Amino acid sequence: MKEATGLDDATIHRYHEFIGTVLSWAVEKNWLPYNVCYRQGPTVGPRKEHDFYTDEQVDEFVESLRGADIRFIVVACIAFFMGLRRAEICGLDIYKDINLDRGYLTVRNNYLYTHEDGCFLDTTKTAASVRTLMIPQPVQQAILALKEWRKRQKQLLGDRWKNSSHLITTEEGAPIHPDTVSYWMRRHRKKYHLPYITLRGARHTNATILIYNHVDIASVANNLGHASITTTLNRYTHAIVESGQKDIANTINNRFGKSVELFESETKIISHNGPITDQT
Repeated sequence: MKEATGLDDATIHRYHEFIGTVLSWAVEKNWLPYNVCYRQGPTVGPRKEHDFYTDEQVDEFVESLRGADIRFIVVACIAFFMGLRRAEICGLDIYKDINLDRGYLTVRNNYLYTHEDGCFLDTTKTAASVRTLMIPQPVQQAILALKEWRKRQKQLLGDRWKNSSHLITTEEGAPIHPDTVSYWMRRHRKKYHLPYITLRGARHTNATILIYNHVDIASVANNLGHASITTTLNRYTHAIVESGQKDIANTINNRFGKSVELFESETKIISHNGPITDQT
């Protein structure tokens, strides 16, 4: 049974814009007296904090991957450690987009599903989503293991092996349905009683960890494939503010830490002298 998920604000705004365009055309044809979209803005809910894991929860999740399907291990590692979208992971070409010798990965396509068209390869969400990223060592190792799995499957299945160039495939080597990798995440999380997380949440975890570890916002935006730094700033305000507060506190502590000794001595004096009485 699919878990219910609502539309995000950006999607609601796009729907509102599309409907408004259609209604404007109807007004021009004198089929409608006015465009109701201009009288009512898009209804969006209160901005929700994204679900994400702490460092410790990521460690727990990674530990639970021991013995898991290598395809899911690769999906999870790319989502948590590189911040790719589900469609981007499913759209990766193991030959064209993965270069383990040089240690980089290029995002070029989305692999999507619609009821009308089925599964299909499409362009990325925005032009900025086309990007080349360095592959962290855990991801490199997982992809190496996946390549070995592909060799074994090809030997086992022979002519029945589909030999798709997609990085993530079915057991027969055909392109994987995007919903299947989401199902893998839900199944794994429930099997090991892990805190709630989705593939999108893994992507948000990646961004949050980078921000907490002082990676500059421009680099985080590029890593996520955001078209504008503003998108990153708006989406991860909670992490930026919390990281900034820690930096502020640490700066004061480092600059004026010696004053702690003074106040410690004052505390001892007050404690020794007993309660302070009002002298006025």
